[in-house]
Amino acid sequence: SVSMFLEKRIGYLDIYRTVARVMDEHSPVCRPSLDQILHADTWARQRTEEIVGTNF
Repeated sequence: SVSMFLEKRIGYLDIYRTVARVMDEHSPVCRPSLDQILHADTWARQRTEEIVGTNF
């Protein structure tokens, strides 16, 4: 979200809104493996792109 703000794709207050929405949709994993962490990172970045693409 911060990079999208710096690219002027979203506003400053949209950083929080976007991150909050992605976190709300995420299912946490207790003691994740590195693979699970990398997968979650990829998912979160893709989901953020989807949210920004449809809402901003």
